[in-house]
Amino acid sequence: TETTSIAHALEVHASLINETLWETKASGDAVAELQTAFAKIEREVWKMDNKMDGVVKEIERQWIATTKVGDAIRQIGPAVGWIEE
Repeated sequence: TETTSIAHALEVHASLINETLWETKASGDAVAELQTAFAKIEREVWKMDNKMDGVVKEIERQWIATTKVGDAIRQIGPAVGWIEE
């Protein structure tokens, strides 16, 4: 009958709406997980960036120290040569 047909159509639509709501919730949960993972990655990138800054500064200090030692050795060279004569 027509009433049965309408009831069936409403049941099918309700089922589709319910399924869509569950899929929407699952998508929302997945997005929330991705946002959490992204925030963790951003924090790790920030930590690595700070560590790299420290490494770069240490390399600069080492380079300056090496340059100073090299300059000192070059300056001492003539004096050592003079002493050896």
